[in-house]
Amino acid sequence: MLSTAPVLMRYDPVLPLRLVTDASATGVGAALMQVTPEGLERPVQYASRTLTPTERKYAQVEREAAAVSFGVRRFHQFLFGRPFTLVVDNRTLSRILNPDRELPSLAAARMQRYALQLAAYQYKIELRRTEDMRLADTMSRLSVPDEAENRLSAEEEAAYGGGGVMFIAEQGPCLTAQQIAVATRRDPVLARALAAVRSGWPAVVDPDLAPFKNRREELTTEADCLLWGGRVVIPSNLRDTVKRELHEGHFGCTRMKQLARRFVWWPGLDAELEALARGCQACVSKRAEPPQATRHPWEPTDGPWQRVHADFAGPMLGHSFLIMVDSYTKWIEAAPMKTTTAARTVAVMRDIFARLGLPVQLVTDNGPQFASQEFAAFVRSNGIRHTRVAPHHPSSNGLAERAVGTVKNALRVCAAAGGGVDLSLSRALLAYRVTPHAATGRTPAEMLFGRNLRTRMNLMVPSAETALQAARDRQPVGGGG
Repeated sequence: MLSTAPVLMRYDPVLPLRLVTDASATGVGAALMQVTPEGLERPVQYASRTLTPTERKYAQVEREAAAVSFGVRRFHQFLFGRPFTLVVDNRTLSRILNPDRELPSLAAARMQRYALQLAAYQYKIELRRTEDMRLADTMSRLSVPDEAENRLSAEEEAAYGGGGVMFIAEQGPCLTAQQIAVATRRDPVLARALAAVRSGWPAVVDPDLAPFKNRREELTTEADCLLWGGRVVIPSNLRDTVKRELHEGHFGCTRMKQLARRFVWWPGLDAELEALARGCQACVSKRAEPPQATRHPWEPTDGPWQRVHADFAGPMLGHSFLIMVDSYTKWIEAAPMKTTTAARTVAVMRDIFARLGLPVQLVTDNGPQFASQEFAAFVRSNGIRHTRVAPHHPSSNGLAERAVGTVKNALRVCAAAGGGVDLSLSRALLAYRVTPHAATGRTPAEMLFGRNLRTRMNLMVPSAETALQAARDRQPVGGGG
C-alpha cells in the first residue's frame, strides 16, 4: 500500500526537497519528501535498516546521526548538488549538524565524521516535534534487516585511540576499558547518565547529574563506557587508581592536568589533582623559582633534533647520568654511566645518535669531557657544531639544567617507590615523554615521532580494536579438518 501511486510521487527536480530521518533503539529510518505546490509533503522514496549490536549501544544522539548518514548515503543521487532541508527531532543533533554553527570542540570523533560527511551537501536543518515525524519514526521501528547496510565500515567502527601512561609490570595490573564499563554500570550516578545519553535527558535532573547534562551535546558512549569527547568518564570507585597513574613521575599539578585532558574526566577532576599535588612533597619541590634576571633566549629551531643541549647529573643512586634534551621537541635522553670520561661520553652519545640521528648543533658546558680533544674529534667527524657556553654561567645552558632537575627529581621519587636504577629511569622517562609539555602543548613523543606512545592509560579508553580482540579471545578454538 505504501508504494502505490496515491502515496508516492515522482521525483521533481524543481520542487523543494526534504530528508526526514529518525532512529529508534533497534533501527533507523529515512524518507525523501517533496513539497507539492499545494504545500503538502509527499514521499518520493523511503528506506530503513536495523541497527547492528554495536550501534544499539550508541548514545541516542549518535543513533540519530547514524540515521542521517544512512539517509544521505541512500538518497545521494537525489541530494548531491542541490539544496535540501534535513528534518530531525533531536535538538542536540540539530545544533551539532547545523551548517551555520561551529562543530563543538569536544564532539565525539564519530559525530565529527558524520558532520564531515554532510559538509559535501547543501542543506539547512529543521527541528520538528516527534509527533510530526510519524513516517520516519515508523520506518525506524519497523526497520527491514539489511545485511549489506549493517556491515559497518572500519571508519564507522573506529572509536578513540591515543597515547597513554606507564608500562612497568611492578605497578600492578592495568586498568582496562572493560573494567571501567563494569564499574560504570554499577555506579549509581554514571549508570543514570549512561541511560540518559542513550535514551534522552529529562527536563529536570538531580544535582549529581547536572555536570553531565550540561555537557550532553558532547557526551557519547562506547562499549558501555561514557565518554566526554575522547576522554573516558571514570566511575567513583576507580578514580583513586587513575589519580595514581596520573601522579606517576610526580611532574606537578599542571602536567597531571594536561595528561588527564588526553584520557579521562569526571566532575571535580582538576580540583582533586590540585589537592593531590599540594599534598605531595615531590610535586611541591618542583615549583620553579622566579627568574633572577632577564635572560636572552636561544634562537628557536625549525624542527626536531637540530639543537641538542647536554649536561651531566649526579652522582645519584650510584651513577652519573648523561642528560640530553632537544630544544624543539623537549625530548629527554638519559643514560646511566659508571664513569664520565671522554671516551665513555662519546660511546654513549654515539648510541643515542644511532637511534635519533646526528644533531646540527650540540650545546654543552666546559666540563673536561666536552673540552677534550677526543670529544672535539668526535663532533667534528660527524659534522656537529659544538657550542660551549660561557664559563661559570651554567644558566646559559638552562635547557639542559632544567632537564637535569627534571630527571633527578623523577628518579628520586621512582627510586623511593622501589626498583633499581634502570627501572626507575624507565618509569621517569616514559612519564615525561607522554605528558604534554608546557612550552609546546604537545607531548615530546608526538613532537619527535609524530605519534604518541602507547602505554597503560590507552587501555582505559574503549576502542573498536580492543572490543574486537576481546570478542576473538572469547571464541573457542576451532578444529581442523
